[in-house]
Amino acid sequence: MAEQTPQKTEPITEQMMDSLDDAPVMLTFAAENTETKNGKASGVAYSGGQISQSWSGKPIYVDLAGMAFADQIPLMASHDYSLDARLGVCTVASDGKKLTFTAELDKSNPTAQLVIAAGKMAPWQASIGAENHKLEVLAEDTKTTVNGREVNGPAYIIRKSTLREISVVSLGADPATSLSIAAALTAAGKENTPTEEPKMAEDKTNTPTAPAAGTELETLRAELADVKSELAKVKAQAERPAPAVITPAETPLADVMAAALEQAMGLPVRDTRAADAADRRYRGQFGLRQMYTEAAKAAGWTGNYLNEASMFDAVTAIKAGFSNINLTGILGNAINRKIRAGWDYVETAWRSVAETVSVSDYKAFTSYVLNAGGEYDEVPVGGTIPHGELSEDSYSNQLKRYGKMFAIDEIDIINDDLGAITKRAFAFGRGAGLKLNNVFWTLFQNDGSFFSSGNANKVASAGALSVANLNALVKAFKKQTDSTGALVGLSPATLLVPVALEATALGLYNDPEFRDNTSSKNYTIGNPWRSKFKPVASAYLTNDDDYYLLADPQIAATVQVAFLNGQDGPVIESNPTAFDTFGIQYRAKFSFGVAFADPKAGVKGDKE
Repeated sequence: MAEQTPQKTEPITEQMMDSLDDAPVMLTFAAENTETKNGKASGVAYSGGQISQSWSGKPIYVDLAGMAFADQIPLMASHDYSLDARLGVCTVASDGKKLTFTAELDKSNPTAQLVIAAGKMAPWQASIGAENHKLEVLAEDTKTTVNGREVNGPAYIIRKSTLREISVVSLGADPATSLSIAAALTAAGKENTPTEEPKMAEDKTNTPTAPAAGTELETLRAELADVKSELAKVKAQAERPAPAVITPAETPLADVMAAALEQAMGLPVRDTRAADAADRRYRGQFGLRQMYTEAAKAAGWTGNYLNEASMFDAVTAIKAGFSNINLTGILGNAINRKIRAGWDYVETAWRSVAETVSVSDYKAFTSYVLNAGGEYDEVPVGGTIPHGELSEDSYSNQLKRYGKMFAIDEIDIINDDLGAITKRAFAFGRGAGLKLNNVFWTLFQNDGSFFSSGNANKVASAGALSVANLNALVKAFKKQTDSTGALVGLSPATLLVPVALEATALGLYNDPEFRDNTSSKNYTIGNPWRSKFKPVASAYLTNDDDYYLLADPQIAATVQVAFLNGQDGPVIESNPTAFDTFGIQYRAKFSFGVAFADPKAGVKGDKE
C-alpha cells in the first residue's frame, strides 16, 4: 500500500457539517442492490464508497468500523417516521467494507403493498439513517483508509455513528445504488416457493413483455393501474434532490439553544420545532454553563466540562468567533424579552392620557394646535380655495436619555445562575417603566399654569365626584374655545381619577341608577353618565379628591410622550467584556420626552 500522507484538519465551511460534531444528529445515506421475494428483502445497504452532495464541495464517507447497530433495524418509507411508513424490520451485517441487510416486509401495510407493486415496474433505491457521533475533516492533498479503500482529501469522514433505520427511496445519492422489489406471484395469485428465485432488475426498455395466460394476471395488471395514482404521490414525496445527508426535523443548534433559554427563563416559546428539539437535547436541564459549553464546542473547544480551570480556554474560543452560534445575540434576545416583560408589568394609565410620537434625534421640537383657522371656508363658483392656517398655539418637547448596565460574569456562569440574570433583566424593564411613570406624573401634577382659570380648563370648588358635580366638568369641557374664540368642539372620553376614587368612577360608568339619600329623600335617580367616560385610575395621583375629564388622546391630548424612533420601551445592547475579564455586558437605554400639550384636551375638577 502506498505510504499515507499525515492527516491534517481544516475548518468546516458548510453550515450543515458545522453542526454535525456538536451532538448526535440523524443522517441518511444512499443504499445498494436489494431484491425481495415472498415479502423478504436482502441486499447491500452501503458499499463503503463516497457519497456526493450538491451543497458540499467534498465527498462524504461513513466509516463502517465505527458504526454501531442493533439486532433489528426498522425498514421505513422515504425516511418518513410516521407509524404507517414502517414497512418492516431489517437484520444488518458489516464486514468492514460494506453493509448488508435482510428485511422482512409487513405485507399487511398499505404502503408496503404500494412499494412492492411499484418495484415490479421500476427499480427502487434505499437509504440508511444514521446518527453521527464523530466527524473528521480530511484536508486536501492528504489521504487515509476508510472501509478498506484509499480515500484522498478533501473529504468528510464520519468516524463514529449509530445506524437507526433503512428507508426505501426513489433516488439515492450514491451512483452505485439500486434496489429491486418483486412480487413473484404464480398464475393462481399465490406466492412462489423459495426455489423460484425472481430475476434481478434488468433494462427492459426494448424488450417486449410476453403475454401471460389466465385471468389472474390480467386482474393484477388492472389493480396495478389503479395503484399508479397513489404510487405517483408516494414517489413525488420520496424524490428529492440527492438526499444523502439530511437531518429529519433538523433544527440549527443556535435555534435549539435559544428555545431552551426561553423555556429556562419562563418566556413564551416562539419556535415550537426548536422547543421540541431542546426538550430532547437538554431534558429541561439548561443554564448558563450549558450554554457556554455548547458555544465553546461549536467554536472549536475540545473540553467536556466548563469549570474555573477550563473557563479561559472556552471563553477564548468563543471570543475568537469561529462559530455560527452568536452567544451574545441569543442571550441578548432573551434578556430583551424579559426586560420588555418587566416594562409591561408596571402601571400604564399614562397611555390613556397622552399621545405618543416618534422623533429621530434629541433636538427640541415644536408641535402645533389647529384652531378655527383650520375650518373649511365656502368656495364660490369659480372661486379659489383659501389656505388653512396653523394657530400660534404650540408646545415644545425634547428627548432625554436614561440607562442602566449589567454584566454576566464568570461567577454567574460557574454558578449556573440563570435565575439571577432573569430577575435582573425583569428588574431593568420594570425600572424603565417606573422612570417613565415618575417623569410623566410629576409633570402632570405640576399643573399650576396648565389646568388654570386662564385656560378655562379648571373647575374650582367642584366638590366630590358625583353625578351632579361631574355635570359641571362636562359643561366646562364642551364650552372651551380656542385662541380665536371659536368652540373647540371636543367631547370628553376618559375620567381620570386617583385610586381612592376608582370605585366611584366605576359606578358612574357601570351603574344604571343611584339612590339619593340626602335630606331623607331615599329614592333612586338615573345615571346619565353610564358608559360615557372610561374610568382610568392611577396610583401616581397624590391628591385623593381631584379628578379629570380628558379627550381621546388620539384626537387631542393634554400630554405628549415622545420616543426615539418610536421605541416605546428600553432597548438592550450587548458586547463581550474586555479581554482581561470573562462574560458579556449589557446596557439598557431608554430615550423619551414628556411635555404638556393641548390645554383644551382636558378639564380638572378641583374639589376645594
